[in-house]
Amino acid sequence: MAWWELVGNRFRQALDYARVGQAVAPAGSSATVQLVVQEACAWSHLGDRLEGEDALRRGAAALARLPTPEHPEHHFVFDETKFSFYGATCSAWLGRAKRPARSPARNHVRWQRVPAGYQQDS
Repeated sequence: MAWWELVGNRFRQALDYARVGQAVAPAGSSATVQLVVQEACAWSHLGDRLEGEDALRRGAAALARLPTPEHPEHHFVFDETKFSFYGATCSAWLGRAKRPARSPARNHVRWQRVPAGYQQDS
């Protein structure tokens, strides 16, 4: 529900759902990290830098406790590249990213699967 509220531009409601979700999500799960990141996105859309950055710090700490995923491409698995992407996005929404957002975004793109037969420049 937090995600649907975010994409519907209902950021206060997204905060409520993200917090409730964090309270009931399994400890040490990708779901917890994703809900904290959704909270960070909502705060960032609302322009609250301190709350947004606090949520990103909590998300990074939760992510650091997770094992390295065997299948990071799975939609419900949260990993470092997804976290970097959302962190850069939150920074951009807060007006804090000009060049810094480029590096995490490039890392996210670099880690995506390249289709068979496609030549990737280094």
